[in-house]
Amino acid sequence: MPGKVMLFAVALSLQGQIVVKQQGFIPFADGPIHYRSEGLDDPIARLQKKLDQGQVTLDYEAQTGYLRSVMAALGVSASSQTLAYSKTSFQYPNISPEKPRALYFNDDVYIGQVHQGKSLEFVSFDPMQGAIFYIMDEHQVERPRFERAELDCIQCHVASSTRGRSGTRRPASV
Repeated sequence: MPGKVMLFAVALSLQGQIVVKQQGFIPFADGPIHYRSEGLDDPIARLQKKLDQGQVTLDYEAQTGYLRSVMAALGVSASSQTLAYSKTSFQYPNISPEKPRALYFNDDVYIGQVHQGKSLEFVSFDPMQGAIFYIMDEHQVERPRFERAELDCIQCHVASSTRGRSGTRRPASV
């Protein structure tokens, strides 16, 4: 029983956080992969650099948040949309057959949006690290920012369904 109380206390303390960073066991965190490394070259990391340097700005819309602006910046077409009813997202309470998660993708990045969710979800492919997971706060802010989402996403994306490898299935070329 004390273990359950402790787990509940930890869950309560993390409730306000969007992402837990640099905590917990992450497969591949050590060599030779070094999954937590900072030197990434995936589409989201490149877009974040452009945001930091003021070369790109993201527009916020009342209905879609940053979604359309991010899609345009990443070259992701709205026609790629697919709907997923799976509750594997950390935003699972807002996903149902009536309110599925929308997924958009191209060859190098997936974007997920949950109806009334708190974050956009991303899987972006780095040539050395493989799948890198990010989120972006759905609320309007002065400087929108992509955040690495290691622990939250790895829980499901390094599993028997991914054969114990970091990632997700890449979209098939059309």
